[in-house]
Amino acid sequence: MNYFPWKNIFLKMFIKQVVCRSTSMQIISLSTFISTTISASGRLPAVMRTESYFTCPTFKLGADYDSRKVMVSSVTSIPKTECASQNSCEIPHWSSRRCQKYSTLIDPGRRGANMESIEGRSVLLPSGHRMPLVGLGTWQAKDEEVEAAVSEALSAGYRHIDTAFNYGNEYAIGRVLKRWINGDASKRSELFITTKLPVYGNRPKDVEKYLTESLKRLQLDYLDLYLVHMPFTLMPDESGENFVTNPDGSPVLDPSTDHIQVWKALESQVDAGRVKSIGVSNFNAEQVSRLCAIARHPVSCNQVELHAFNQQQDLRKQCAKCCSSIVFTAYSPLGSPGAPQHFLNKYNYQ
Repeated sequence: MNYFPWKNIFLKMFIKQVVCRSTSMQIISLSTFISTTISASGRLPAVMRTESYFTCPTFKLGADYDSRKVMVSSVTSIPKTECASQNSCEIPHWSSRRCQKYSTLIDPGRRGANMESIEGRSVLLPSGHRMPLVGLGTWQAKDEEVEAAVSEALSAGYRHIDTAFNYGNEYAIGRVLKRWINGDASKRSELFITTKLPVYGNRPKDVEKYLTESLKRLQLDYLDLYLVHMPFTLMPDESGENFVTNPDGSPVLDPSTDHIQVWKALESQVDAGRVKSIGVSNFNAEQVSRLCAIARHPVSCNQVELHAFNQQQDLRKQCAKCCSSIVFTAYSPLGSPGAPQHFLNKYNYQ
């Protein structure tokens, strides 16, 4: 605990890590949290107050979107969990001092080192491609912050960068990637870049448009992983870069979302060589099951909020029954105490 005072844990850490398989033991994505907080009794310390966490997988197929509310889960303590990896669960204890608001788990003194804990671990996706277990998430990062963070991360050994059209920082990330690749195709092959179809683009006719724009912004010829960001759809405004709102400020939902047709449009992009692997984010088990039943290209990944306080055990077990090889990516692996208020503000949920 010397290196991670409690008051800094949630403020300075912002990473993504990948759960190897839906049937793996609990929370291998939380090795940093676990290794620095497990007490001598073998349990994580109790939370002093109940925290609520926004969980998008509760958006169910066929639900009445007009009455949909933010769903939360709450806990006050959880039992010890273990790492399913055969390798050590330990993650370096240091964090970046150059990016105070946007830590990238980088040791400034070891920049460029061959870091086995970051580079040397990957998981095989159902598509046949490998995805690094540790990645840098870029949500809520301004351009100058994300450029510094991605640049530092690449220097330190990170190769998995996760962004989204909705994040609004693909241009900034693209500038860093262009400088780093510098025309060397072999360097591009080292990277694993993930971005996502925006929530106002969940229509078959819009898939190619938004993918093309993301590739342009990231200055790439292809993506390693492209995800459907949300299982629901918002009506886009005229710019195509935001959603339409009702007079009360709430978003206008499009109830005509057809996951299967959107998936087929994604598959056509795989056929065209513009995407290597495709997946979803914030989908529940029923939604994943429907896609797995018709997929020509497998559902490689479901990216969901997953951490010690929201372990998604039921979701992972249910998905394992229909898509045994699906990989889960954990976002907010150290918790997201500010998420409920963020989404309440953004979408004006009451």
